[in-house]
Order: sequence, then C-alpha cells, then structure tokens
Amino acid sequence: MRTLAALTIGMLACAPQGAQGAQGAQSGPDRGERAEPLGAAHELVLRSRVWSAPSGADGAPLYTLAWRRPDGSFEDVGLGHPVRSATAVADTIFAVDAHDRLLRVHATEGVDVIADQVLVAPTGDAQQLAFVRRDEGPSRLRAQLHLLRDDGQTALLDDELQSLGALAWAPDHQHLVGVGALPGGVAGLHVFDARTGARRCLTNCELRVGQPWHGFVPSPGSARAYRFEGEVVRWDAEGTAAEVRYR
Repeated sequence: MRTLAALTIGMLACAPQGAQGAQGAQSGPDRGERAEPLGAAHELVLRSRVWSAPSGADGAPLYTLAWRRPDGSFEDVGLGHPVRSATAVADTIFAVDAHDRLLRVHATEGVDVIADQVLVAPTGDAQQLAFVRRDEGPSRLRAQLHLLRDDGQTALLDDELQSLGALAWAPDHQHLVGVGALPGGVAGLHVFDARTGARRCLTNCELRVGQPWHGFVPSPGSARAYRFEGEVVRWDAEGTAAEVRYR
C-alpha cells in the first residue's frame, strides 16, 4: 500500500469505473465528475461503486477508495471497506463509512473514529476542517456543525439548524457558508464565523413552510456552485443567478 504521506491537501476525485460489486451495485461516477490533483503523482479517488440503494429506497452509494497513478492504473488504499465520501489533507484521509462514521486514516497512526452520524466528508484545510453531524435528539433533528482543528480536537460551532449542507470555506478561512434550514423554515444560505461561532442567515430568512414564498432565492445545489469575489458569494441555481454579501 502506498504511504498516505504522499498526499497533499485536495478534494476527492471520482474515477470512471464500470466494475460490478455487491448486490445492487452500479457503474461508477460519470466521466464528467471533477478530479482535483492530490500530490504530484497521485489522486485519491472513489473508484468503483459496490452498493447502491434499491429503487425507491434511501441510502448513499458506497465506493472503494483507491489511488490513481499518472498512468491511469489504480492501487487500493487498503482501508478494508467501502466509503460514502472522502477527502485528503496532508498525510491524512478523512472518510465516511457505511455506518455514517467519520474516520481519520493516518499513515502511521492507523484509523480513528472521530464522530458518528456523519453523512459527508469534511471540508477545509490542514488548519481546520468542518463537518456536519446529524443529531436525532428527543425533541427534534439537529444539524450540528463541528470544527476539527489541527490538534485533533473537535468543537461544536452551531446546532440550531435542522438541515445543513453544501459547505464551503470562504477565501478568508474564517467564514463558512452552507445551505440550511431552521425548523419550519425554508432552506437558504447561512454564514458561520469560525472564530466567534456566530451564524447569520443570508437568504430566505423569513420564509416558512406552508406559507407564500415571496422573495424566494434558489439555493446552490452543491459547494461547487459558489464563486467568492471579495465580500460577495455568487452562484447559479434553477436558471437564476444570485449573489449576497457574506461578511
């Protein structure tokens, strides 16, 4: 197995792969998926899809995790089981497994479980990463936004929203934007200050489920839609161009 120390910071790539896996498996991601280089010679990729939910059922697909060499060949990472998503930072891989556990896979320190009930791998850099944990408490569902710092400690940043996704760090490395909704509210863009923990709603703030949506702004479908320009973030969604000041 290739040492994980060969990685530099990067986002997960998806490798086209048509191999079949366990029951319900389908072909891998389309060739149109973006592939970010991880290090000078290798990419971390979701290689082949080994499980997909049956038609009409819920459940994110599972993939094998592999290195893609410059010659196009693949080498298994050696994790030993499939993952839903992953990202790499320096010499560490962060992956979400089939049990919704966030794993930290280190070249020399092995595998640690950081959190449970996590659906998507963290976003960020070597100084701090952000991830969302689903808390199904006795009163209501909460989307807990956590920071994972370079010392390995986690800190709860916000838990007021009912849903939260499409997370992305602003270029200032202090503000984090994402699409979320309060209980009974309509999903919109929110910004979080990683230093103070303050959260501010940017779009659809007064809209409520079951009421007219006057002034509704479509939210970005993924973090790839954001375009940060100075203090403004722009995106396109549902044929609409939107922008808002995030700081």
